[in-house]
Amino acid sequence: MAKARAKSSTKAEPTIDDIDFQSILKFKADMFVMKIGLNPADVADMVELAAKGQEFVTVGKISSCPILAKHFAKTKAKAKECFDNCQRAALALGDVVAYCEGMATTGIKLITMHHAWLAVDGVVYDPTLELTTDGKRHRYFGMTFTAEQVAAHLVPGKENAMLVLS
Repeated sequence: MAKARAKSSTKAEPTIDDIDFQSILKFKADMFVMKIGLNPADVADMVELAAKGQEFVTVGKISSCPILAKHFAKTKAKAKECFDNCQRAALALGDVVAYCEGMATTGIKLITMHHAWLAVDGVVYDPTLELTTDGKRHRYFGMTFTAEQVAAHLVPGKENAMLVLS
C-alpha cells in the first residue's frame, strides 16, 4: 500500500510587515458602504486617513522620554484607554508632544485596531500598548494632532472621544 505524501505549503504565514494599512482602510470603507449601506460621506474620515496618514516607524519606551516618563509617573496610564491616556497627556504637555490617532497592530494576532498614541520628535510612545503587550513589536499608521486640535474636539464629560473614525 502506497503512503500518501503530505503536500508542503510554501506560503509563509503573514507577519506584521505584511500589513498594508492603506489597503485595509480603503477595504473597510468600501465594505461599510456596500454591505452596511452607509453613505460614502459617513466613511470620509476613513478615506482621509488612508490618503493623508503616515506610517510611524520608530517606537520608544515611555521611560526613555523624560517628559513622558515624568507625566506618566504622576498620571498612570490605564489599559484599554488609549484615547483618554493620550489626549490627557497631549493636553497636559502641550506642543511638546503630538497626539496621534489611526490604526495600529500589535503583531500578536495581526489584528489592526483604531488606536491613539503619542509622538515626540517623530518617535512613537504608546502608554497603553506598552502596558499590555509585553514588548511585542507594533506598527502604527495615522495622523498627528496638536493639543489645540484635541481640546477643540473634546466634549465635556467625554474626554476619550476619538478624533478620526468616530
